[in-house]
Amino acid sequence: MERPLIYTLFFISLLGTGLSLMCHTCYSQKSGADCTRNVTPRNCSGILDVCMSVRRTATLTNGNTVHEFAKSCFMDGLCTHFFCEQKHDHEKKVVCHLDCCTTSLCNTRPLPTIKGSTRRTIKSKARNPLQPESN
Repeated sequence: MERPLIYTLFFISLLGTGLSLMCHTCYSQKSGADCTRNVTPRNCSGILDVCMSVRRTATLTNGNTVHEFAKSCFMDGLCTHFFCEQKHDHEKKVVCHLDCCTTSLCNTRPLPTIKGSTRRTIKSKARNPLQPESN
């Protein structure tokens, strides 16, 4: 069985360590609060240049629903509607809320709003790759 996209997101976040940016990291299929309870700070590598928080809900072709919550180091170029809402073959519908920020430990809460941090929030129920993104 294919792993959900959030696993890919999470494992990309584990590519390496460095000293330039520090982000909270966690993963849960229970709730955002469960993820936050198990959060660990992590130094990010050079290619992982932003912190992210993501909430993803996938309706599977068998009718089941999978909820995923994660925080991690991430690549700025992947903080997009298209990447966040990519579907696997066994997923019928995906709703994804992704927040990326550039200040150390800025991903404190799910989809946080913290003053003094450059942040791009992506909230979308439908993906249209032909429509330009608004930042």
